[in-house]
Amino acid sequence: MKHNKLNKLCLAIAATGLVAGYTTAASAFTITGGDNTKVDIYGYVKADVRYDLGESLGSTSPAADIGSVLTTPAANANETNGHLSFTSQQTRLGFNFTQGTDMGDVKAKLEGDWASGGANYAFRIRHAYVEWQGILVGQTWTNFTSWNDWADTLDWDGPSGHAGGFRHGQIRYTMASSAGTLSVAMEQPQSGDLDGTGAKGQVPDLTARFEGKAGMINYAVGALGRQYKTDTPNGNNDTANGWGAMANISIALDSGTTLRAGILHGKGLGSYMYPGTFKGAYVDSTGKIQTLKQTGANLSASQALTSNSDLTLSYGYTKSDVDPMASATTHKKEQNAYLTYTISPVKHLMYGVEFAHYWVTDEVGRTGNANRLQFSAKYSF
Repeated sequence: MKHNKLNKLCLAIAATGLVAGYTTAASAFTITGGDNTKVDIYGYVKADVRYDLGESLGSTSPAADIGSVLTTPAANANETNGHLSFTSQQTRLGFNFTQGTDMGDVKAKLEGDWASGGANYAFRIRHAYVEWQGILVGQTWTNFTSWNDWADTLDWDGPSGHAGGFRHGQIRYTMASSAGTLSVAMEQPQSGDLDGTGAKGQVPDLTARFEGKAGMINYAVGALGRQYKTDTPNGNNDTANGWGAMANISIALDSGTTLRAGILHGKGLGSYMYPGTFKGAYVDSTGKIQTLKQTGANLSASQALTSNSDLTLSYGYTKSDVDPMASATTHKKEQNAYLTYTISPVKHLMYGVEFAHYWVTDEVGRTGNANRLQFSAKYSF
């Protein structure tokens, strides 16, 4: 039924385009209508072939699953080697709506993909928001994210150690000036980052970010403030504050080389440290909330080999204090590295091949690792 409704929506939009008239832009189909309104339709079809040389890293991207999938030596002894998988779940479809008015453009975005998991890969919403006069309301990337330090990888998630990198509901205000862009937001509290019973989200997470440019350098700095709270029937409740700070840069050189780097640190970061495999705090044996000190970093270098091909080397690192209340052995350090080659033989079409290495260290110092080869084909529109 849900798929039928989605198909009907797409057919309705296409029919509107036939009536109102449409054009094909460089990266989207544009439908123009009445009331000075237009709709840009964009997306891509992406097919991935993955081969895990060691243990299976699952059908989704291992960076996000590394905390639960990649095991340490004791469990590795019972793992089977060599696992092949095919998927097109990253395929994406999006709509940008714009209405011109005398008081500025009203904008809206609706975007989704088929990466909800399960055998049928049901359609899920990634972005759904409205924006006007610098005020954004809805679901999109956390304001604690800046894309300067994100390298291009075939693995959907890519290197660890970024700030943010997830989407949720928020109210954001953005101010642009000649110096750069400042944005502040109240965001959905991530109560799931607390390990313990009675976790409650009562006040919004607060974020701020400034992005600027100096010559060939793009840079960003950001801050996070959040509250952890428990509310239990026995009245043994507590409140604690978490915080975070991040900075990143990208440098585009005339030689076709692009360098990227990012770092973040804080107490109680939790899901705000990508890919969100660590809890940010725990409830101790006395009922008190204890926040965990956490650090993330990433580095990458990309080189244009020809006008239509690139080679990228990237690395990600995350580290967290150990949660002593965890029910099982937990990781204290997670790392990954990628070597990625992409080529675009014709416009809109990309082929790529990638080798990825993942390794973890648990709370007692034991290590585990795994490797993945990936081939991808992607058509963007």
